[in-house]
Amino acid sequence: MQYRALGKTGLTVSEIGFGGSRIGGVFADTGGSQAVKRLLHAALDAGINFFDTADMYAQGESESLMGAAFADRRDRVILATKGGYRLPAQARAAGKAKPLLRPLVRLLKLKRKQAAPKVVKGTLTQSFNPAVLMQALEGSLRRLRTDVVDVYQLHSPPGPVLESGEFVETLEKMRQAGKVRHYGVACDTVDQARICLRYPEVSTLQFPFGLLDLEALDGFLAEASARNVGLIARGCFGGGLLKSGIPEEELKKLNVKLPRVLAIRQTAAEMGRSVLDVALHFVLARQEVSTTLLGMRTADHLASNLELYAAPALKADQVAALAARGADPIVSAFRPTYNMAVNLVAPGVEEARRLWARLVRERFGADDQVARLRFHTQTGGVTLQAQQPLTNVVRVTVQALAAVLGGTQSLHTNGYDEALALPSRDAATLALRTQQVLGHESGVADVVDPLGGSWYVEHLTDRLEAEARALIAEVDGLGGAAAAIEAGFFQEAIAESAWRLQQAQERGELVVVGVNRFTQAEPPPRIEAPDYPELEARQRARLAATRAARDGARVAATLAAVGAAAAGTTPLVPPIIEAVRARATLGEISDVLREAWGVYRPGRPRL
Repeated sequence: MQYRALGKTGLTVSEIGFGGSRIGGVFADTGGSQAVKRLLHAALDAGINFFDTADMYAQGESESLMGAAFADRRDRVILATKGGYRLPAQARAAGKAKPLLRPLVRLLKLKRKQAAPKVVKGTLTQSFNPAVLMQALEGSLRRLRTDVVDVYQLHSPPGPVLESGEFVETLEKMRQAGKVRHYGVACDTVDQARICLRYPEVSTLQFPFGLLDLEALDGFLAEASARNVGLIARGCFGGGLLKSGIPEEELKKLNVKLPRVLAIRQTAAEMGRSVLDVALHFVLARQEVSTTLLGMRTADHLASNLELYAAPALKADQVAALAARGADPIVSAFRPTYNMAVNLVAPGVEEARRLWARLVRERFGADDQVARLRFHTQTGGVTLQAQQPLTNVVRVTVQALAAVLGGTQSLHTNGYDEALALPSRDAATLALRTQQVLGHESGVADVVDPLGGSWYVEHLTDRLEAEARALIAEVDGLGGAAAAIEAGFFQEAIAESAWRLQQAQERGELVVVGVNRFTQAEPPPRIEAPDYPELEARQRARLAATRAARDGARVAATLAAVGAAAAGTTPLVPPIIEAVRARATLGEISDVLREAWGVYRPGRPRL
């Protein structure tokens, strides 16, 4: 068993962790408490030292079983548990009646899916109230038979709880009281985990990650690793969907991404490995992940997982192939993000969102998650004018409002003086205040779709989509985007658009306030300029110090790896990250890429 650091906690954890959600419970076919105890001891003897559970797993029985198994071995294990769910009265009663219910369940051969309906079982609720969490922690300590939990995690808190940040104070009080050593959050989605990165006090994050959950690859792993957060991955087997024994018809009934699963199966077969083997080692290949939780409830499960773990590590090209096969084709090529910067209007955003959804479904068979267009918006820097620069405040505000009306997820507002120089401190602050007024004073963010039902917006949206589809058809006719780039199509279209815009302004057909109408004679504003020679000298000194302190041989080796990747077909980002970690400079990395690829020189547009 190999071990990794659990982020800033200082703990060293086994690469695979024991997920305790399936031990205990009326329907568990574990062979009884003694069999579970032997299972936990066997896992520990095999080198697994990270054990994860929760107070709601099997009405607390999972914690109790771990507490009994490790009472005399506490110093050898790292115990992680979770709190935040509240069991209904029916579940609490069932927990007390387990000794009577188990024989009945075995006699009738009942399974989990045949369990009682919700009206009988009750409904799980959540509470992250400080008093409730403290009470939950005390219960966990009692069941785990320990004075302190190594890692205490909030259990699937909703977005508003994470956004408020109030939970940090509660968890910090637990730590200061000596009841938890470290704390974190077990998140249902990567987006929720991203929110938690705002809080430096959070030491660990648990999140879904595997061949069927690739969202963490979109920058989250790197960002969390840079903050030294301990990452706990779960679900690498896709909740059982990657098991080879599930027939295609059954997968269709389960409403999963059948093409994705079949592509993973095909890739694994080409490698001569099982699907579960490559699924586990795909996650293990990410060094940012501290430990990967595997659910185990019997000795056979433990043996199977250890056998999978013992298989050879994947090569870099195999990891890349699995990432491509593991994702929807469109995701692996281009994550659904859209940046609209010039003359942004709500119909344009509506058209982009609608067109994206239709295209990825038509061309790639994408599901609803991929079809949701998530986009960032930046107000139009090209619209900012050097004349009467304060007028740019109005331009930026109008554009930002249009972005919000269109439903943008992320917004950048330009500084009013950017047509003259880098934004000053006052201009940057005002740009931020513009967003804050729109978000907190205008009320525009209180409604999901403020322009919903507008016939005019719908008319413009239809027209824009038709025009966009015509352009896409033209690109397709050229042989696709790459061929269109080689033919100079995009450069020509952009240049022609800019030329027509400039002509319209010069003829007065397009009014630009303060430039071709409503002008006034005034000297240009004075912009404070930095001391560029001093900045250059300081940066040169920093660069020299970095080069003197770094390992030159390591830098050379990582740059050579970048060059090899650039010359071949293996993924380029991993070796670049290693080069950056070795303190190679941006210029050095760029020089390697220039040597491999040359420098792109667009041809002169045909206007």
